[in-house]
Amino acid sequence: MPLVEVTTNVVGSNIDMAAALKGFTDAASESIRKPVQYFAVIIKPDAALLFAGTDAPAAYANVASIGHLTDHEADITAKLAAEAEKHLGVPSDRFYVQFTEKEAHEWGWKGTSFDKMTLP
Repeated sequence: MPLVEVTTNVVGSNIDMAAALKGFTDAASESIRKPVQYFAVIIKPDAALLFAGTDAPAAYANVASIGHLTDHEADITAKLAAEAEKHLGVPSDRFYVQFTEKEAHEWGWKGTSFDKMTLP
């Protein structure tokens, strides 16, 4: 149910994608406080992206979740920024994070929506 989508101007062939996906997944799971098995992480490299007027390495992340974002934004940002630096070479001052709180009826999985499910 949580989704982390990272868009970056870093060239895809310069990214160890498996390591980056795992790093962002683990960081998001820890900071959002939800199990890894519910996460989807997308990394979109090679984006046409200017940040502060330059094309130096930069990234933008959108974090969407049913709950668990409010009051954790700073921790989530810090952990994702560390992964952006480690895996993408993007410094924290060239990395934005947007948070999107979703309602259970706005997400579907296993042929239904989360408001119709009972999760452990």
